[in-house]
Amino acid sequence: MQARGDVNNPERYKQEVDFSGLLFERNITPTDFDGVLDFGGHFFVLIELKYQNAPLLFGQRLCLERVCDKLAVDSACVLIVATHNHLPFQKIDAAKAMIREFRWKGNWKTPKQPTPLRQGIDLFKAMLAQSPMEGNKVIRVSFIDLPVAIVIPPDNRPRVQSEFRLL
Repeated sequence: MQARGDVNNPERYKQEVDFSGLLFERNITPTDFDGVLDFGGHFFVLIELKYQNAPLLFGQRLCLERVCDKLAVDSACVLIVATHNHLPFQKIDAAKAMIREFRWKGNWKTPKQPTPLRQGIDLFKAMLAQSPMEGNKVIRVSFIDLPVAIVIPPDNRPRVQSEFRLL
């Protein structure tokens, strides 16, 4: 049985696709996302993984920015570019890829501290969660310019939540 999150068909995944017949005016050709997460249509995470310092080329960057910004009109959306050091024959653990930059609310930002992809996504989700309930002790922390609160409810089990509500 295949684990959730694994590639459905590894042989097909490795299959090269020829897009040369899809060249349009202004040199427009197809691009792709390495990953997309949809949290109930309210929050989207667009993921692009790059090997070490490989650049996000202009055309791909422009397309990813436009898709992110359009999704952000009706929902929350973050575009994350993360890096890895794996060779082509090695499996990449995307959760451990390090966030190099991200696009949030129409602006590119860089993390204040080294942040693995999974941790960054969890923090964005926490930021978008409902406000802390009354009676909780709130400790304010900061991550990548986004205010997040660690909530310690009466049962003393810390939970990361945000002071913001998703509208």
